[in-house]
Amino acid sequence: MSNQAPSSKHENAAGQPDACAYRAHSLKRRYDEGFAVTEQYRDSLPDMQNTGGPAIAGALVPVMQVGISNFKLPLRYLSAELGQITLETTVSGTVSLSAEHKGINMSRIIRTFYDFKDRVFTPELLEEILLRFKKDLGSSRARLRLEFNYPIPQKSLRSNLTGYQYYRGAFEGRIDDLDRFCKLVHFDFVYSS
Repeated sequence: MSNQAPSSKHENAAGQPDACAYRAHSLKRRYDEGFAVTEQYRDSLPDMQNTGGPAIAGALVPVMQVGISNFKLPLRYLSAELGQITLETTVSGTVSLSAEHKGINMSRIIRTFYDFKDRVFTPELLEEILLRFKKDLGSSRARLRLEFNYPIPQKSLRSNLTGYQYYRGAFEGRIDDLDRFCKLVHFDFVYSS
């Protein structure tokens, strides 16, 4: 092993050409300050979901579940105590695909969901969103889960003072091939004495 320093910034310690250093040095880094996103530009972006089957290697089998999990945004909910409240919500959405599709453009799930972001969220609204997932993504089935921490004012046991306790909750919806909708509400009530 040689202890010699490289003779050039494009050589490694053994004096051999360092391909990584050369490539990094030869790249031109420039940002077009005048670039503007247009509909034509967006339409020109490749969409792997709509690429024909022969362009993507793989077995001709259905995809049982593919999607995106844990993107966050503030959503509005109804509360008996507080009226409408806005809660930070973690969203996970998935779809099922036929054998001809090898995957989806994950941003489609987010973009479709964002069409509903200004609505007040209830378990029933999930059905409308899931039907749109099926339509926009060409899927047979879809699932959606919204997780949040729900505040409930609680009185202390002895002093009668009130403070907020947060409970984990979630709205979950599933829709099948026949558009049969199933809704679930999860609520974790944690108690300590």
